[in-house]
Amino acid sequence: MTRFIVEIERAGKPALRFAVPDDGLTFGGGPDADVALPAMGSSLITLRPESDDLRVAAIRPTQGDLPPRLGNGESCKIGALTMRLRVEKSPVREPTRELRLEPDKRAVQVRRLALEIKDDPARRPRAHQLLNGRTIVGGDPDCDVHVADPYVSARHLAIDAYDGQLIIHDLASTNGTFIDGERVDAAPVHVGQTITLGNTHLTVSAKEFLEQIPPPSRPFPALIGDAPVFLDVLAIAAKVAETGVTLLITGETGT
Repeated sequence: MTRFIVEIERAGKPALRFAVPDDGLTFGGGPDADVALPAMGSSLITLRPESDDLRVAAIRPTQGDLPPRLGNGESCKIGALTMRLRVEKSPVREPTRELRLEPDKRAVQVRRLALEIKDDPARRPRAHQLLNGRTIVGGDPDCDVHVADPYVSARHLAIDAYDGQLIIHDLASTNGTFIDGERVDAAPVHVGQTITLGNTHLTVSAKEFLEQIPPPSRPFPALIGDAPVFLDVLAIAAKVAETGVTLLITGETGT
């Protein structure tokens, strides 16, 4: 996954930082800009990701010469402002899930975890699927889970997910993080429990379904055999190996 982060400086000091979505945005000093900064005056420019660069174009005149595109680490002047691009790449993260073998059905029981988010009383709760790794929750639009709650800190909490296990960490938030009403700094959280931050409630949910085990698409190194039972073991091993869990296969060897 690639994220395009624009950093704006004025007189050498940070003035603004925002992420550019895949479909781009407008940036300027007027109320019609997606991202507004009064110091831009009447200027209005468009920013749109393209490959590993950011395409830049002026809709209304700007002070200074805008380059047609910015690469990672490159910057340009817009009047008294400096605009710099940071390109952040992260590996594709798989949904966090737990596998339980159903040998009679040649299938595994898959459980995927998600957050049910309620941060606006006027709207229905929304869902966010949890991915393996760290998920940041907060009021900053750059967070993995952005919540519209004035009582939530910009980077309020982190959720670490790995193979069906969840641990939350409060990131020194102003108003604290609670699990089922009890304030915590770091604690495991389970399906059905509710995390509260400000006026926002995050309930951990799980979706379970059976996933068929296909034959392995490629042979395993140093494992040779064509007996049906042995091939079943390889198919199960291939499915379990997707989770990153260490897998040990034991058995007799010989000719």
